[in-house]
Amino acid sequence: MTLETTLETMLQANLSRIAHPSFNTMFTGFSRRWQCQLFVKVFAADRFGKFSTERTVNEQLNNRVLMSSQLATGEWVLVMHDLLMTPLSDVVTPELAQQMGSVLAQFHRTVHLPAKTNQPSMVMTKIDSLRQTAAYPQLLKLQNLYESRLPVIETELHQVKPVVLHGDVGRRNYQFVDGSLVLIDFERAHLGVPQVDFQKLFYQDFAGDQSLQHAFLTGYGVLPALSQLASSWLLFQTAVGIFSYVQRLPDPEFERVAQRMLQTVTDQIL
Repeated sequence: MTLETTLETMLQANLSRIAHPSFNTMFTGFSRRWQCQLFVKVFAADRFGKFSTERTVNEQLNNRVLMSSQLATGEWVLVMHDLLMTPLSDVVTPELAQQMGSVLAQFHRTVHLPAKTNQPSMVMTKIDSLRQTAAYPQLLKLQNLYESRLPVIETELHQVKPVVLHGDVGRRNYQFVDGSLVLIDFERAHLGVPQVDFQKLFYQDFAGDQSLQHAFLTGYGVLPALSQLASSWLLFQTAVGIFSYVQRLPDPEFERVAQRMLQTVTDQIL
């Protein structure tokens, strides 16, 4: 049986695959079992952590989760009520940006996950895996500059109270549901410093627009103060993460976002 056939039998549903570049497989369709429209997200067998995080955060924020299970073939399946969502306009206004900041702040205050330690060596491991990319020489140069400063950076960051980061804050993961702005897609949620959660948004969707950034931060509220060195280190980690992602799922536009981040880091640390 195919994955789709297996799910249709289990869920008593007629499913349609959602075409979207992702490491997961997603479906939607009406279920006779629950008499509602479903959103089904299937994670590969080795992605239990992502599956578990997505389920946990949804259970804390809403009542969408209907069931979760592991298939005989190893995949992890999360079955939820589908939602009628309205995407954001292509043009983000300062008013909307402020609302986005407020929604993220509420997420940071509300969601809780078990404590996990982020090891700087993970970043170094990712850089080593990027040896064949054009960005590698610049990444290696910056890595060497940061290595001697890591004790100072870590000491500063350990003073910051961590929050649960959404992990993929961007315009596409903000949606209007019943007139309210909400965040969706929580599989990348993890503990970290609040500022990390909107770096990609500022560089990608806001394209460096200072008025949108200011409005977002106004909506978010008080943030922990960080030195330029620590801020640049966090931005460097985000850029490395993007380069690692596009190595597996090529996306030239997204790669250019990481390149702009690296330029900022270079300007700050050199």
